[in-house]
Amino acid sequence: MGAPATTAYRANVWATGRLTGVQWPRLHRFHRGCRRIVLGVVEGARLVTGDTRTPERPEGGHHVRPTLFADVESALRIAREEDFGPVLIVIPFDDEDGPVRIANDSKYGLAGGVSPGGCPSTASHRHRRRLRGGAKSSGIGREFGATGLAQYIEYKTIAAIAA
Repeated sequence: MGAPATTAYRANVWATGRLTGVQWPRLHRFHRGCRRIVLGVVEGARLVTGDTRTPERPEGGHHVRPTLFADVESALRIAREEDFGPVLIVIPFDDEDGPVRIANDSKYGLAGGVSPGGCPSTASHRHRRRLRGGAKSSGIGREFGATGLAQYIEYKTIAAIAA
């Protein structure tokens, strides 16, 4: 599960050889990302890949390594707060309604979603319109829900493949 996360692209913050006004926020985000990773470990999330060291890159730069946490409880801060770094958290669920409940249980309004992959228990959610998105603490957040996609959809046929 961690192997694809280690190949994520990282831009070079130090390309000019000196920090400019535009690059200072990037350095701040690097340190903030490192603090979030440490917080995840302290809270008890299982670190699958990634750490707080700057990746070894010939051209330099401060980049948070792609990081993956597994077995994250939805009550942990790393699950409840926004993180704009290459940090992915995986939250397990117990029942068929769990993924939708977890995606909706956020004070932030960015994109909360359920990606069923090959899991038959979450595949049934594609026909349910229970994922909300909405104006919350960080923005509108309806981009990946039914409301955001409705403007692009004109149904002709709906087919479902039985598992």
